[in-house]
Amino acid sequence: MPVGLAALAFHPILHAYFWADDFMHLFTIADAGLARFFFEAAGAHLYFTRNTVFWACYRLFGLHAEWYFALVLLTHLANVALLFVVARRLTGSLPLACFGAALWGIAPANAGTLGWYSVYGQALAATMLLGVLSQIVRHARDGRVGVRTAALWALLSVIASTCFGTGLAAAVLLPAVLWLLRANLTLARGAWACVLAVPPTIAALYVFQQRHFLSTYAGGPSMQQFMQPYLIFLRPEYLSAIASMLASLVGYGIASLLVGAAAAPLPYPGVLATAAIGAFVTVVVATLPDMDLLARRWIAALGMLVIAVYGLIAAARAAFYTALGASMTLAAAEGRYHYVATMLLALVLCLTLHAVPLPAGARRAAARGVLPVLLALMGLAASANVRLIELRADARATTERVIESIRTEAMAAPRGGVAWIPNQPFLPAGYFPMPDGTPFPGWLAVFEIAFPDDMVDGRRVVFETSQPRLLEAARRGGRIAHLLVPSPVPGGPAPPSAAR
Repeated sequence: MPVGLAALAFHPILHAYFWADDFMHLFTIADAGLARFFFEAAGAHLYFTRNTVFWACYRLFGLHAEWYFALVLLTHLANVALLFVVARRLTGSLPLACFGAALWGIAPANAGTLGWYSVYGQALAATMLLGVLSQIVRHARDGRVGVRTAALWALLSVIASTCFGTGLAAAVLLPAVLWLLRANLTLARGAWACVLAVPPTIAALYVFQQRHFLSTYAGGPSMQQFMQPYLIFLRPEYLSAIASMLASLVGYGIASLLVGAAAAPLPYPGVLATAAIGAFVTVVVATLPDMDLLARRWIAALGMLVIAVYGLIAAARAAFYTALGASMTLAAAEGRYHYVATMLLALVLCLTLHAVPLPAGARRAAARGVLPVLLALMGLAASANVRLIELRADARATTERVIESIRTEAMAAPRGGVAWIPNQPFLPAGYFPMPDGTPFPGWLAVFEIAFPDDMVDGRRVVFETSQPRLLEAARRGGRIAHLLVPSPVPGGPAPPSAAR
Protein backbone atom coordinates (compact mmCIF):
# COMPACT_ATOMS: atom_id res chain seq x y z
CA MET A 1 0.00 0.00 0.00
CA PRO A 2 2.71 2.60 0.81
CA VAL A 3 4.55 1.81 -2.43
CA GLY A 4 1.33 2.09 -4.44
CA LEU A 5 0.45 5.43 -2.85
CA ALA A 6 3.93 6.76 -3.53
CA ALA A 7 3.65 5.69 -7.16
CA LEU A 8 0.27 7.45 -7.37
CA ALA A 9 1.75 10.61 -5.87
CA PHE A 10 4.84 10.87 -8.06
CA HIS A 11 4.19 9.04 -11.34
CA PRO A 12 3.97 12.42 -13.17
CA ILE A 13 7.75 12.83 -12.84
CA LEU A 14 8.01 10.39 -15.75
CA HIS A 15 7.10 13.44 -17.87
CA ALA A 16 9.57 15.78 -16.15
CA TYR A 17 12.53 17.33 -17.95
CA PHE A 18 16.01 18.62 -17.26
CA TRP A 19 16.56 22.03 -15.73
CA ALA A 20 19.37 24.34 -14.53
CA ASP A 21 22.21 22.21 -13.10
CA ASP A 22 21.10 19.21 -15.16
CA PHE A 23 22.24 20.94 -18.35
CA MET A 24 25.55 21.93 -16.77
CA HIS A 25 26.27 18.32 -15.81
CA LEU A 26 25.15 16.97 -19.17
CA PHE A 27 27.45 19.43 -20.92
CA THR A 28 30.45 18.47 -18.78
CA ILE A 29 29.85 14.79 -19.57
CA ALA A 30 29.44 15.44 -23.30
CA ASP A 31 32.43 17.79 -23.41
CA ALA A 32 35.03 16.06 -21.25
CA GLY A 33 33.67 12.63 -20.31
CA LEU A 34 33.74 10.76 -17.02
CA ALA A 35 37.41 11.46 -16.36
CA ARG A 36 36.58 15.06 -15.51
CA PHE A 37 32.97 14.73 -14.42
CA PHE A 38 33.77 12.05 -11.82
CA PHE A 39 35.74 14.59 -9.77
CA GLU A 40 33.53 17.59 -10.40
CA ALA A 41 32.65 19.50 -7.25
CA ALA A 42 29.42 21.47 -7.01
CA GLY A 43 27.69 23.05 -4.05
CA ALA A 44 30.07 21.44 -1.51
CA HIS A 45 28.77 17.93 -2.24
CA LEU A 46 30.93 14.83 -2.54
CA TYR A 47 29.57 13.46 -5.78
CA PHE A 48 31.61 10.43 -6.90
CA THR A 49 28.70 7.98 -6.91
CA ARG A 50 26.07 10.42 -8.13
CA ASN A 51 28.33 11.61 -10.95
CA THR A 52 29.01 8.05 -12.06
CA VAL A 53 25.28 7.27 -12.17
CA PHE A 54 24.59 10.53 -14.05
CA TRP A 55 27.30 9.69 -16.61
CA ALA A 56 25.93 6.15 -17.10
CA CYS A 57 22.40 7.48 -17.63
CA TYR A 58 23.60 9.96 -20.24
CA ARG A 59 25.47 7.23 -22.10
CA LEU A 60 22.40 4.99 -22.01
CA PHE A 61 19.58 7.48 -22.49
CA GLY A 62 20.99 10.67 -24.01
CA LEU A 63 18.36 13.42 -23.78
CA HIS A 64 15.45 11.00 -23.18
CA ALA A 65 14.57 12.39 -19.76
CA GLU A 66 11.76 9.89 -19.17
CA TRP A 67 14.28 7.11 -18.53
CA TYR A 68 16.24 9.21 -16.02
CA PHE A 69 13.07 9.95 -14.08
CA ALA A 70 11.88 6.35 -14.30
CA LEU A 71 15.05 5.48 -12.39
CA VAL A 72 14.27 8.25 -9.89
CA LEU A 73 10.72 6.95 -9.36
CA LEU A 74 11.87 3.35 -8.93
CA THR A 75 14.45 4.46 -6.39
CA HIS A 76 11.82 6.36 -4.41
CA LEU A 77 9.51 3.36 -4.41
CA ALA A 78 12.37 1.18 -3.19
CA ASN A 79 13.04 3.71 -0.44
CA VAL A 80 9.39 3.61 0.65
CA ALA A 81 9.59 -0.18 0.85
CA LEU A 82 12.84 0.02 2.84
CA LEU A 83 11.35 2.59 5.20
CA PHE A 84 8.44 0.21 5.78
CA VAL A 85 10.93 -2.55 6.66
CA VAL A 86 12.87 -0.34 9.08
CA ALA A 87 9.70 0.97 10.75
CA ARG A 88 8.28 -2.52 11.14
CA ARG A 89 11.49 -3.79 12.69
CA LEU A 90 11.63 -0.78 15.02
CA THR A 91 8.04 -1.05 16.24
CA GLY A 92 6.99 -4.62 15.47
CA SER A 93 3.79 -3.10 14.09
CA LEU A 94 2.71 -3.63 10.50
CA PRO A 95 -0.03 -0.93 10.63
CA LEU A 96 2.37 1.71 12.00
CA ALA A 97 5.01 0.80 9.43
CA CYS A 98 2.38 1.05 6.70
CA PHE A 99 1.21 4.45 7.98
CA GLY A 100 4.70 5.94 8.40
CA ALA A 101 5.99 4.73 5.04
CA ALA A 102 2.86 5.93 3.22
CA LEU A 103 2.92 9.34 4.92
CA TRP A 104 6.54 9.91 3.88
CA GLY A 105 6.11 8.30 0.47
CA ILE A 106 3.46 10.81 -0.65
CA ALA A 107 4.89 13.91 1.08
CA PRO A 108 4.73 16.77 -1.48
CA ALA A 109 8.07 18.15 -0.29
CA ASN A 110 9.70 15.09 -1.88
CA ALA A 111 8.88 16.54 -5.31
CA GLY A 112 11.77 18.95 -4.81
CA THR A 113 14.13 15.98 -4.90
CA LEU A 114 12.30 13.63 -7.25
CA GLY A 115 11.45 16.25 -9.88
CA TRP A 116 15.00 17.52 -10.39
CA TYR A 117 17.50 14.99 -11.66
CA SER A 118 20.55 16.83 -10.30
CA VAL A 119 19.17 16.13 -6.81
CA TYR A 120 18.71 12.40 -7.51
CA GLY A 121 21.82 11.69 -5.45
CA GLN A 122 19.76 12.42 -2.33
CA ALA A 123 17.39 9.54 -3.16
CA LEU A 124 20.40 7.27 -3.71
CA ALA A 125 21.87 8.36 -0.37
CA ALA A 126 18.55 7.54 1.31
CA THR A 127 18.66 4.03 -0.16
CA MET A 128 22.11 3.41 1.34
CA LEU A 129 21.17 4.87 4.72
CA LEU A 130 17.97 2.85 4.93
CA GLY A 131 19.95 -0.27 4.08
CA VAL A 132 22.29 0.42 6.99
CA LEU A 133 19.45 1.29 9.38
CA SER A 134 17.51 -1.86 8.51
CA GLN A 135 20.55 -3.97 9.40
CA ILE A 136 21.29 -2.06 12.60
CA VAL A 137 17.69 -2.44 13.78
CA ARG A 138 17.79 -6.16 13.17
CA HIS A 139 21.10 -6.63 14.98
CA ALA A 140 20.00 -4.41 17.87
CA ARG A 141 17.49 -7.14 18.72
CA ASP A 142 19.97 -10.04 18.78
CA GLY A 143 23.19 -8.32 19.84
CA ARG A 144 26.45 -9.29 18.15
CA VAL A 145 27.91 -7.62 15.04
CA GLY A 146 30.76 -9.25 13.16
CA VAL A 147 33.52 -7.64 11.12
CA ARG A 148 31.91 -8.50 7.79
CA THR A 149 28.60 -6.89 8.78
CA ALA A 150 30.30 -3.76 10.12
CA ALA A 151 32.40 -3.51 6.96
CA LEU A 152 29.20 -3.59 4.89
CA TRP A 153 27.69 -0.81 7.01
CA ALA A 154 30.85 1.23 6.60
CA LEU A 155 30.90 0.72 2.83
CA LEU A 156 27.24 1.69 2.40
CA SER A 157 27.80 4.76 4.58
CA VAL A 158 30.76 5.91 2.51
CA ILE A 159 28.79 5.35 -0.69
CA ALA A 160 25.92 7.41 0.78
CA SER A 161 28.35 10.24 1.48
CA THR A 162 29.39 10.29 -2.18
CA CYS A 163 25.79 10.58 -3.40
CA PHE A 164 24.69 13.83 -1.77
CA GLY A 165 25.52 16.17 1.10
CA THR A 166 22.62 14.91 3.23
CA GLY A 167 24.03 11.40 2.93
CA LEU A 168 27.41 12.70 3.99
CA ALA A 169 25.97 14.36 7.11
CA ALA A 170 24.25 11.14 8.20
CA ALA A 171 27.09 8.81 7.24
CA VAL A 172 29.76 10.48 9.37
CA LEU A 173 27.59 9.83 12.43
CA LEU A 174 27.54 6.04 12.02
CA PRO A 175 29.93 5.56 14.99
CA ALA A 176 27.79 7.88 17.14
CA VAL A 177 24.62 5.97 16.29
CA LEU A 178 26.22 2.66 17.19
CA TRP A 179 27.63 4.16 20.39
CA LEU A 180 24.14 5.24 21.45
CA LEU A 181 22.93 1.68 20.82
CA ARG A 182 25.98 0.06 22.44
CA ALA A 183 23.94 -1.53 25.25
CA ASN A 184 22.06 -3.55 22.62
CA LEU A 185 24.90 -4.13 20.15
CA THR A 186 28.16 -5.94 20.75
CA LEU A 187 30.76 -5.07 18.10
CA ALA A 188 33.97 -7.02 17.79
CA ARG A 189 37.19 -4.98 17.86
CA GLY A 190 37.60 -5.34 14.12
CA ALA A 191 33.98 -4.26 13.63
CA TRP A 192 34.58 -1.06 15.61
CA ALA A 193 37.68 -0.42 13.49
CA CYS A 194 35.55 -0.57 10.33
CA VAL A 195 32.94 1.77 11.78
CA LEU A 196 35.42 4.28 13.21
CA ALA A 197 37.16 4.44 9.83
CA VAL A 198 34.05 5.97 8.19
CA PRO A 199 34.42 9.64 9.26
CA PRO A 200 38.14 9.96 8.40
CA THR A 201 37.58 8.15 5.09
CA ILE A 202 34.81 10.58 4.14
CA ALA A 203 36.93 13.55 5.25
CA ALA A 204 39.89 12.33 3.17
CA LEU A 205 37.69 11.83 0.10
CA TYR A 206 36.18 15.28 0.53
CA VAL A 207 39.51 17.08 0.87
CA PHE A 208 40.94 15.13 -2.07
CA GLN A 209 38.00 15.98 -4.32
CA GLN A 210 37.99 19.67 -3.50
CA ARG A 211 41.75 20.09 -3.89
CA HIS A 212 41.92 17.99 -7.04
CA PHE A 213 39.09 19.92 -8.65
CA LEU A 214 40.49 23.32 -7.74
CA SER A 215 44.04 22.53 -8.81
CA THR A 216 43.16 20.70 -12.02
CA TYR A 217 40.12 22.49 -13.39
CA ALA A 218 39.72 25.72 -11.46
CA GLY A 219 43.13 26.84 -10.34
CA GLY A 220 42.76 30.53 -11.19
CA PRO A 221 42.24 33.23 -8.55
CA SER A 222 38.67 33.93 -9.73
CA MET A 223 37.68 30.31 -9.22
CA GLN A 224 39.36 30.13 -5.82
CA GLN A 225 37.21 33.07 -4.77
CA PHE A 226 34.10 31.48 -6.28
CA MET A 227 34.62 28.23 -4.36
CA GLN A 228 35.51 29.90 -1.06
CA PRO A 229 31.94 30.05 0.34
CA TYR A 230 31.66 26.29 -0.15
CA LEU A 231 34.98 25.48 1.47
CA ILE A 232 34.43 27.53 4.63
CA PHE A 233 30.92 27.05 5.99
CA LEU A 234 31.04 28.30 9.56
CA ARG A 235 31.86 31.97 9.56
CA PRO A 236 31.08 33.84 12.80
CA GLU A 237 28.96 36.47 11.08
CA TYR A 238 26.63 33.79 9.74
CA LEU A 239 26.10 31.75 12.93
CA SER A 240 22.77 33.38 13.81
CA ALA A 241 21.52 32.88 10.25
CA ILE A 242 22.60 29.22 10.39
CA ALA A 243 20.76 28.70 13.67
CA SER A 244 17.66 30.40 12.29
CA MET A 245 17.67 28.32 9.12
CA LEU A 246 18.27 25.10 11.10
CA ALA A 247 15.24 25.78 13.31
CA SER A 248 13.15 26.61 10.25
CA LEU A 249 14.25 23.46 8.43
CA VAL A 250 13.33 21.24 11.38
CA GLY A 251 9.97 22.97 11.74
CA TYR A 252 9.11 22.77 8.07
CA GLY A 253 10.25 19.14 7.91
CA ILE A 254 7.90 18.14 10.73
CA ALA A 255 4.97 20.15 9.37
CA SER A 256 5.42 19.01 5.77
CA LEU A 257 5.56 15.36 6.84
CA LEU A 258 2.45 15.53 9.03
CA VAL A 259 0.13 17.86 7.10
CA GLY A 260 1.94 18.70 3.84
CA ALA A 261 -0.16 16.31 1.78
CA ALA A 262 -3.39 17.72 3.19
CA ALA A 263 -2.51 21.37 2.56
CA ALA A 264 -0.16 21.50 -0.42
CA PRO A 265 1.47 23.88 -0.96
CA LEU A 266 1.92 24.16 2.80
CA PRO A 267 1.77 27.74 4.15
CA TYR A 268 4.91 28.13 6.25
CA PRO A 269 5.03 29.72 8.69
CA GLY A 270 1.33 29.37 9.34
CA VAL A 271 -1.27 28.22 11.84
CA LEU A 272 -1.54 24.68 10.47
CA ALA A 273 2.24 24.21 10.37
CA THR A 274 2.63 25.56 13.91
CA ALA A 275 -0.12 23.27 15.20
CA ALA A 276 1.53 20.24 13.54
CA ILE A 277 4.93 21.08 15.00
CA GLY A 278 3.44 21.61 18.46
CA ALA A 279 1.52 18.35 18.32
CA PHE A 280 4.56 16.38 17.18
CA VAL A 281 6.85 17.76 19.89
CA THR A 282 4.20 17.31 22.59
CA VAL A 283 3.50 13.69 21.71
CA VAL A 284 7.20 12.81 21.48
CA VAL A 285 7.95 14.35 24.87
CA ALA A 286 4.83 12.85 26.48
CA THR A 287 5.56 9.30 25.27
CA LEU A 288 9.27 9.17 26.06
CA PRO A 289 8.65 7.87 29.62
CA ASP A 290 6.50 5.05 28.22
CA MET A 291 9.16 3.87 25.76
CA ASP A 292 11.57 1.07 26.55
CA LEU A 293 15.25 1.95 26.77
CA LEU A 294 16.05 0.78 23.24
CA ALA A 295 13.25 2.91 21.77
CA ARG A 296 14.53 6.00 23.61
CA ARG A 297 18.01 5.36 22.28
CA TRP A 298 16.61 5.11 18.79
CA ILE A 299 14.76 8.40 19.25
CA ALA A 300 18.05 10.00 20.32
CA ALA A 301 19.95 8.49 17.37
CA LEU A 302 17.35 9.48 14.79
CA GLY A 303 17.03 12.97 16.26
CA MET A 304 20.80 13.38 16.08
CA LEU A 305 20.76 12.37 12.42
CA VAL A 306 17.95 14.84 11.64
CA ILE A 307 19.89 17.70 13.27
CA ALA A 308 23.06 16.70 11.44
CA VAL A 309 21.35 16.58 8.03
CA TYR A 310 19.53 19.87 8.50
CA GLY A 311 22.57 21.42 10.19
CA LEU A 312 24.80 20.77 7.19
CA ILE A 313 22.19 22.27 4.86
CA ALA A 314 21.88 25.35 7.06
CA ALA A 315 25.65 25.75 7.32
CA ALA A 316 26.10 25.47 3.57
CA ARG A 317 23.16 27.63 2.49
CA ALA A 318 22.47 30.25 5.18
CA ALA A 319 25.19 32.60 3.90
CA PHE A 320 23.81 32.35 0.37
CA TYR A 321 20.28 33.25 1.44
CA THR A 322 21.59 36.01 3.69
CA ALA A 323 23.37 37.53 0.70
CA LEU A 324 20.11 37.42 -1.26
CA GLY A 325 18.22 39.04 1.61
CA ALA A 326 15.86 36.05 1.76
CA SER A 327 13.94 34.96 4.85
CA MET A 328 15.25 31.76 6.45
CA THR A 329 11.71 30.47 6.91
CA LEU A 330 11.02 30.83 3.20
CA ALA A 331 14.41 29.31 2.34
CA ALA A 332 13.60 26.31 4.54
CA ALA A 333 10.49 25.56 2.47
CA GLU A 334 12.63 24.41 -0.49
CA GLY A 335 11.46 20.83 -0.97
CA ARG A 336 14.84 19.46 -2.03
CA TYR A 337 16.23 20.04 1.47
CA HIS A 338 13.88 17.57 3.17
CA TYR A 339 14.00 14.14 1.54
CA VAL A 340 16.39 12.38 3.93
CA ALA A 341 15.47 14.27 7.10
CA THR A 342 11.72 13.71 6.78
CA MET A 343 12.42 10.02 6.17
CA LEU A 344 14.13 9.94 9.57
CA LEU A 345 11.31 11.97 11.13
CA ALA A 346 8.83 9.39 9.85
CA LEU A 347 10.68 6.74 11.86
CA VAL A 348 10.54 8.98 14.94
CA LEU A 349 6.78 9.32 14.38
CA CYS A 350 6.33 5.55 14.17
CA LEU A 351 8.28 4.98 17.40
CA THR A 352 6.29 7.72 19.13
CA LEU A 353 2.89 6.38 18.08
CA HIS A 354 3.94 2.89 19.12
CA ALA A 355 4.67 4.22 22.61
CA VAL A 356 1.23 5.82 23.05
CA PRO A 357 -0.36 3.89 25.94
CA LEU A 358 -3.42 2.23 24.38
CA PRO A 359 -5.06 -1.09 25.21
CA ALA A 360 -4.45 -3.90 22.76
CA GLY A 361 -8.09 -3.83 21.71
CA ALA A 362 -7.93 -0.13 20.88
CA ARG A 363 -4.80 -0.69 18.79
CA ARG A 364 -6.50 -3.45 16.82
CA ALA A 365 -9.54 -1.26 16.29
CA ALA A 366 -7.35 1.60 15.06
CA ALA A 367 -5.53 -0.73 12.67
CA ARG A 368 -8.78 -2.06 11.25
CA GLY A 369 -10.87 1.09 11.28
CA VAL A 370 -8.68 4.20 11.34
CA LEU A 371 -5.75 3.11 9.17
CA PRO A 372 -7.86 2.27 6.07
CA VAL A 373 -9.53 5.68 6.30
CA LEU A 374 -6.15 7.43 6.62
CA LEU A 375 -4.77 5.50 3.66
CA ALA A 376 -7.82 6.40 1.58
CA LEU A 377 -7.37 10.07 2.48
CA MET A 378 -3.70 9.81 1.53
CA GLY A 379 -4.72 8.41 -1.83
CA LEU A 380 -7.05 11.34 -2.43
CA ALA A 381 -4.33 13.80 -1.40
CA ALA A 382 -1.77 12.11 -3.63
CA SER A 383 -4.14 12.32 -6.60
CA ALA A 384 -4.88 15.98 -5.95
CA ASN A 385 -1.26 17.03 -5.46
CA VAL A 386 0.11 15.64 -8.73
CA ARG A 387 -0.83 18.92 -10.40
CA LEU A 388 1.69 20.75 -8.20
CA ILE A 389 4.73 18.82 -9.48
CA GLU A 390 6.91 21.01 -11.71
CA LEU A 391 7.60 19.10 -14.93
CA ARG A 392 9.72 21.78 -16.71
CA ALA A 393 7.70 21.66 -19.92
CA ASP A 394 9.14 25.05 -20.93
CA ALA A 395 12.69 23.69 -20.65
CA ARG A 396 11.77 20.72 -22.85
CA ALA A 397 10.17 22.95 -25.50
CA THR A 398 13.13 25.36 -25.49
CA THR A 399 15.63 22.53 -25.80
CA GLU A 400 13.79 20.98 -28.73
CA ARG A 401 13.50 24.38 -30.39
CA VAL A 402 17.24 25.08 -30.03
CA ILE A 403 18.17 21.65 -31.40
CA GLU A 404 15.91 22.18 -34.39
CA SER A 405 17.34 25.68 -34.98
CA ILE A 406 20.90 24.32 -34.91
CA ARG A 407 19.94 21.56 -37.32
CA THR A 408 18.28 24.06 -39.67
CA GLU A 409 21.28 26.39 -39.68
CA ALA A 410 23.65 23.46 -40.22
CA MET A 411 21.62 22.17 -43.17
CA ALA A 412 21.87 25.59 -44.82
CA ALA A 413 25.60 24.98 -45.35
CA PRO A 414 26.74 22.85 -48.35
CA ARG A 415 27.30 19.16 -47.65
CA GLY A 416 30.94 18.66 -46.69
CA GLY A 417 31.21 22.32 -45.67
CA VAL A 418 31.18 24.18 -42.34
CA ALA A 419 28.15 25.75 -40.68
CA TRP A 420 29.09 28.91 -38.71
CA ILE A 421 26.51 29.52 -36.00
CA PRO A 422 26.54 32.50 -33.64
CA ASN A 423 26.46 31.16 -30.10
CA GLN A 424 23.43 32.23 -28.07
CA PRO A 425 22.33 31.96 -24.43
CA PHE A 426 20.26 29.00 -23.28
CA LEU A 427 17.86 30.16 -20.57
CA PRO A 428 16.81 26.75 -19.10
CA ALA A 429 20.39 26.34 -17.82
CA GLY A 430 19.87 29.31 -15.48
CA TYR A 431 22.21 32.14 -14.63
CA PHE A 432 24.76 30.48 -12.35
CA PRO A 433 28.22 29.71 -13.74
CA MET A 434 29.57 26.26 -14.39
CA PRO A 435 31.25 24.57 -11.39
CA ASP A 436 34.64 25.74 -12.72
CA GLY A 437 33.44 29.36 -12.77
CA THR A 438 33.02 29.79 -16.53
CA PRO A 439 29.65 30.70 -18.11
CA PHE A 440 27.35 28.00 -19.42
CA PRO A 441 28.18 27.78 -23.17
CA GLY A 442 24.60 28.21 -24.39
CA TRP A 443 23.69 26.73 -27.76
CA LEU A 444 27.10 25.12 -28.08
CA ALA A 445 26.43 23.12 -24.92
CA VAL A 446 23.05 21.96 -26.21
CA PHE A 447 24.73 20.90 -29.45
CA GLU A 448 27.34 18.84 -27.59
CA ILE A 449 24.68 17.18 -25.45
CA ALA A 450 22.39 16.35 -28.39
CA PHE A 451 24.94 15.41 -31.08
CA PRO A 452 27.62 12.76 -30.48
CA ASP A 453 30.16 14.38 -32.83
CA ASP A 454 30.77 17.74 -34.49
CA MET A 455 28.84 16.91 -37.66
CA VAL A 456 25.20 17.33 -38.70
CA ASP A 457 24.39 15.27 -41.76
CA GLY A 458 27.86 15.68 -43.27
CA ARG A 459 28.31 19.33 -42.28
CA ARG A 460 30.79 20.41 -39.63
CA VAL A 461 29.37 22.82 -37.05
CA VAL A 462 31.34 25.68 -35.47
CA PHE A 463 30.03 28.25 -32.99
CA GLU A 464 31.22 31.84 -32.80
CA THR A 465 31.38 34.00 -29.69
CA SER A 466 32.88 37.24 -28.45
CA GLN A 467 32.70 36.25 -24.75
CA PRO A 468 36.25 36.14 -23.32
CA ARG A 469 35.30 33.74 -20.48
CA LEU A 470 33.88 31.21 -22.93
CA LEU A 471 36.99 31.44 -25.10
CA GLU A 472 39.05 30.92 -21.95
CA ALA A 473 37.04 27.76 -21.23
CA ALA A 474 37.68 26.55 -24.79
CA ARG A 475 41.44 26.88 -24.28
CA ARG A 476 41.30 24.34 -21.43
CA GLY A 477 40.38 21.52 -23.79
CA GLY A 478 37.43 19.21 -24.40
CA ARG A 479 35.10 19.21 -27.42
CA ILE A 480 34.50 22.92 -26.90
CA ALA A 481 38.12 23.59 -27.92
CA HIS A 482 37.38 22.82 -31.60
CA LEU A 483 33.72 23.86 -31.61
CA LEU A 484 34.10 27.45 -30.39
CA VAL A 485 35.97 30.22 -32.19
CA PRO A 486 36.16 34.00 -31.72
CA SER A 487 33.66 36.05 -33.68
CA PRO A 488 35.40 37.96 -36.49
CA VAL A 489 36.00 41.63 -35.74
CA PRO A 490 33.94 43.78 -38.17
CA GLY A 491 36.27 45.16 -40.82
CA GLY A 492 39.23 43.17 -39.53
CA PRO A 493 40.88 39.91 -40.57
CA ALA A 494 39.28 36.66 -39.48
CA PRO A 495 41.29 34.62 -36.96
CA PRO A 496 43.16 31.71 -38.55
CA SER A 497 40.99 29.19 -36.71
CA ALA A 498 37.87 30.81 -38.07
CA ALA A 499 38.98 31.29 -41.68
CA ARG A 500 36.10 30.46 -43.96
